[in-house]
Parts: sequence; structure tokens; C-alpha cells
Amino acid sequence: MRDRKMKRKWKQILCGTLVGLLVATAAPAAFSGNGYVTEVEAASKKAKPKLNKTKISVKTGKTYTLKVNGTTRTPKWKSSNKKVATVSKTGKVTAKKAGTAKITATIGKTRLTCTVNVKKASTGSSKYTKNYTKVKKYLNKKGKVDSDGTRYIEKKIDAHTTAILGYDPKTNKLDIGLAIIDKKADVSSAVDVLVNCSKSATAEAISAIFGDGNETYATAKFNANSYTGKKDVTFRKLSGSKAPKSIQKASNATLQAAIAGANYILSSKLHMTVKDLGFTAYQ
Repeated sequence: MRDRKMKRKWKQILCGTLVGLLVATAAPAAFSGNGYVTEVEAASKKAKPKLNKTKISVKTGKTYTLKVNGTTRTPKWKSSNKKVATVSKTGKVTAKKAGTAKITATIGKTRLTCTVNVKKASTGSSKYTKNYTKVKKYLNKKGKVDSDGTRYIEKKIDAHTTAILGYDPKTNKLDIGLAIIDKKADVSSAVDVLVNCSKSATAEAISAIFGDGNETYATAKFNANSYTGKKDVTFRKLSGSKAPKSIQKASNATLQAAIAGANYILSSKLHMTVKDLGFTAYQ
């Protein structure tokens, strides 16, 4: 009888222990006021998709790649203003011009937005700034001063031709010039090129041709970075219309000689070339 009671007691203890173990191993990982949240349920909650950036600043011509984290799905990209910034299928943003655009990534019903502020990139470089400063210092120290305050040096190329390199403080630009004077033929021509590639690659040429009692002026704007010295630029009358072929030919010939003259002065005085000032394609 005693043995039976002992067996029953041990059976109850054993059963109680097993039930306790089963309850412990099957217990929920967490409890909240709303009910039980198991580890499996917690793990099943996926992270929400998120852009790596919600606001960026990019200079014109530069790119930045946006990424969507927290999803394996491929988003669809769209720009609110393609003139300011475009975006590729892979999220690569390309800055076009100064302004603001919103880049949107769509994944299903989820829309993620990044504001892109595009700023105008400086066309000049620290190298050009340094070189322009070097030339200005030399001209301020060694140059003559004309009536409008321009500092300049000149170099006789031949009996009729003089090359000029100056600095105009009013415009903060270098003045590359050439004068051809033939008194016997009663013909003369001159050209001035104003340029500062540390600020802008645009150069402005002003041509003047004198002969037979007439004066003809023409102007041209061109990119100094792409000027080779062999291809003509387009000169226009002061009225804006295209100059005649004869003026085009004479003006371009004087322009080419002016750049060559400046190249000679820079080489002999400062151990530089016009390439150091932004005429990178010059041959």
C-alpha cells in the first residue's frame, strides 16, 4: 500500500515537471497588452524600405547614386524636373542645371522621395586661378599702364606686328591682343581677347579692321577650352548679323596670331603657355 502511494507521488512529481518543461519551451517570447507576440511573428515583421538619402546637393555635371535599403524589389525611379536633374533605372542622379528637383522611388504602393538641390559648378579650377594670379602679379610688376588702367606688356613679332598681353582690372580678365599696322598699304587690324577661365570658359574677341578710310568692327564669343587655333570662330557685326566672309577671314587670322603671340610671351616671360590659362585644346 505504501509502495503504491510512493509510486503515485513520484508519478505526480514527474508529470508536473514534464508539464512545466513543455510550458517553458512553448512560452511566448514577449507579451504586450494586445496579446502574445512570438519570436516567429516578430521575425516576420519586415523592415520598411528606406532611401539612403532624403536630401542631397549636387553640382552641375556631377552624379550621385540613390539606393533603397530594406527591400529586394527593384524600384521605379522618376524625376520631377528633368531639366534640373535626371535619374536612371538604377537610381543614378545626374545634375543638369541649377535648381531643385524631387527624385521619387516607387516600390509597390510605397513612394520614397529625395530632394535634389543642384548648384552651378565653377568652370574654373584652382590650377587656373593660381596661374591667372601669377600672370596678373607679373603684369602689375612689369607692365605698362594705358589710359583705361590696363596693365600690359608687348612683344614685336615683326616690323608690322605687335603681340600684347594685358590685365584689365575693370573686368578681372586677361587681355590678349595683336596689332598689325602697315602704313604703306594704309591697312591695319587689331584684335583683343578678354578671358578668365578661372571664372568662365567663354572668351570674347573684338576685331577692328581699318583701310581705305573705313572702320569695320566685329565680335565673337567662343569656348577657350575647345579653341584649337586652327578652326575659325564666327564673328558678327555689332548689329548682331554674321560678318561677311572677308571680315570673317581677316578677323580669324588676327585672332589666331594673337593667341600665338600670347603663347610666345607667356613662354618667354613666365615659362607658361596658353594651355595653363584654359586654352587646353590649343595646338
